[in-house]
Amino acid sequence: MLNKERGVILMYEMNTFTKQIKELVRDFIDENGVILEEPRGVTGKQNYDTRRIKFLRSFLDLLLHTRITRKAFRFYVTKCLTMRETAKELQKQGHDICDSTVQSMIWRDQETILRVLGKDVIKDILVYTNNDISVYEERLIAALAKYSDNAGLMESKLALKLPLPVMVGEISEEEFDDFYFTILPHLKTHMKALTEMINPKVVGYSKYILGSEILSEIDSQRKNRLLMVLKGDEVSTNDAEDITDEAFVNEFAWENIAGKHV
Repeated sequence: MLNKERGVILMYEMNTFTKQIKELVRDFIDENGVILEEPRGVTGKQNYDTRRIKFLRSFLDLLLHTRITRKAFRFYVTKCLTMRETAKELQKQGHDICDSTVQSMIWRDQETILRVLGKDVIKDILVYTNNDISVYEERLIAALAKYSDNAGLMESKLALKLPLPVMVGEISEEEFDDFYFTILPHLKTHMKALTEMINPKVVGYSKYILGSEILSEIDSQRKNRLLMVLKGDEVSTNDAEDITDEAFVNEFAWENIAGKHV
């Protein structure tokens, strides 16, 4: 009996959640599938503040454009279909799927959404409009980063260990430019191109002078220059700035490399 009651409660919760999502889709999504800047209909009449509108747009972006949901869920909430109609639509596309499987998939996707964002996310955004939504914003940004098709792209393409991220939705142009030009020389494709440009004889010579203590004056000078670069913990701030300036690839050189290898 308890299991039956639990099942009824879960079904009610699922229907309530998906109904709310369908209402948001109806009010935010136009006929071309574009998420509108401002909602129409019932949602538009609620006069939600700009911050909540932005959250709701990103919330729909997460649900409709990332891997946090599957096709069954997206069909169900965007096309105003029943479970059976959703199954039939998927069957037309070649999916071997039945009504109960569709229901299970939608339920599991809903569970994931509420586990990631919080079980009261809809209520706290739409009903309790005086609540602080900072926690939900952070969770949403993290979810977009995790479930998008570009998840892990920076880590896989950079020969650079990035610091742990602080999830925010806005930064200044200066902050972004600083980041962009910092990572640019560390793209793996760029590093591969640079490796191919290095003379193997110079590599061998450099290993030789690093290992020897009986060197000519010019060899000793070169050895010291290498040690200054390689032993970063022993380089002074001024020296480090000079090294960075000399090592930074100018725009022309980067474009040549990028054009050939990226």
